[in-house]
Amino acid sequence: ENLTDVDLAREMNELSFEQRERILEEIHGVAAVHEEMPEFVDNCIQQLDEAIAKIPSRERRAYNKALFLKPSLQSDRKVKLAFLRAEEFEPESAAVRLAKYFQQKGDMFGEDKLVKRLTLDDLTEEEHYQYKIGYQTELPFRDRSQRPIIFGDGTKLDFDKMTVDSITRVFWYMMDCCFEDEVAQKKGVCTILRFSGGRRSITKSAELAKRCAYNSNSLPGRVSSFHFVYDDPRMNYAINLLRAGSVRGTRVRMRAHFGSELENDYKLLSFGIPTTNLLQNAKLGDLTLSRRFMEMCRERDAKAIEREKEEEARAGVVLYPSGKDVLIGRGQPYRDLPGNAVWDMAIQTRYERYRVGSTFEKTCMSMDVVKTVKDTGARFLERDSDGWKVLDDVVARKKTAVAFRNRARDTAAAANPMVGSKVPADVRDTPTPNPHGAKRARIDPNTELEPENRPPGWFFPW
Repeated sequence: ENLTDVDLAREMNELSFEQRERILEEIHGVAAVHEEMPEFVDNCIQQLDEAIAKIPSRERRAYNKALFLKPSLQSDRKVKLAFLRAEEFEPESAAVRLAKYFQQKGDMFGEDKLVKRLTLDDLTEEEHYQYKIGYQTELPFRDRSQRPIIFGDGTKLDFDKMTVDSITRVFWYMMDCCFEDEVAQKKGVCTILRFSGGRRSITKSAELAKRCAYNSNSLPGRVSSFHFVYDDPRMNYAINLLRAGSVRGTRVRMRAHFGSELENDYKLLSFGIPTTNLLQNAKLGDLTLSRRFMEMCRERDAKAIEREKEEEARAGVVLYPSGKDVLIGRGQPYRDLPGNAVWDMAIQTRYERYRVGSTFEKTCMSMDVVKTVKDTGARFLERDSDGWKVLDDVVARKKTAVAFRNRARDTAAAANPMVGSKVPADVRDTPTPNPHGAKRARIDPNTELEPENRPPGWFFPW
């Protein structure tokens, strides 16, 4: 405990007086909001773009993949502004947070959802179970500075039915949805994790809290405060483990409240979080609150999907492809897509018949491939500057025919490595020996030679 306090004191001493005051004001919900003048915002966005370009390519791989899948992301000011607000308009820190966001999102949900707005349908049954029992939820009210409050009821934590990974994914989804709100982007979000009696794995509880705190540093918004409320003295060990393993900038925002339920409620009130009456009226942990929260998530998801459809209608393109779509193009980004893998498999199963078929049969087989792929719900898309254009069946058939011909070329090259390859320099520079002597004699074209005396390639010029 002493070592944890020493680390906390050292981190606080490394901050300037203004930074310490700013953090304390945010924790208590009284911090002022930055003024966002147009010229100031434009300058910060420009510096953010420059900072992103300086990030090593390996750390920027997921972000580059996101730009490939969603070209409009390059000029999306709303996304960049959210990350700037999360880091209080420090472009270098915002660039790192932006790169980490796509990296962790791809690791947790898969690259097919890298640029997709997450919905409840993207969660598994195990993760839906956490909402149904009321373990994690966004409270239907806000604190005194109108910040959203994320609540975790530790009494319902059951590591036999929940894994640390699934709980982290649910936490990520809730936070990502919260930060769509402009007030949450500017002022942050409060999180409360309550433990009250019962037996649980203290080590796993500490690991869970640490994972959630770590992931919060990559979201498009900041967590203003972490409040741990408990009445079991054994949780002191877990809280100290959490503080010791937390990343820089998170530890100073953590507050632990030990005592009875009434005592802890009064402690939270001092941080601007209304709990004494409002939590009872909301029936915290009840199925009523859980159903209310899931209905709110459904409404929020429906509005987000509707906004995307309207944006696609205005732009006349598809903003980003789904995991089933076939993307037409060359290069490595196109080879690793699941939709392209299905398309390639359909071509591979028909290749032998296509190779020996007539022109009419080849056309029919190309069209059959298009129909087979589209029956899975896929679309044939081609990249544009603003998004992806949907190709009609005629163009898709032509692209499939080209893919068949490319497979024939690749098959021939595999059978004969010298086909389509460059001649090695040592072979190219070696003179071809003359089988008829070191020096070929000049032949008078008026002289007719006997067949056995004619050199190879000799012909009458007339």
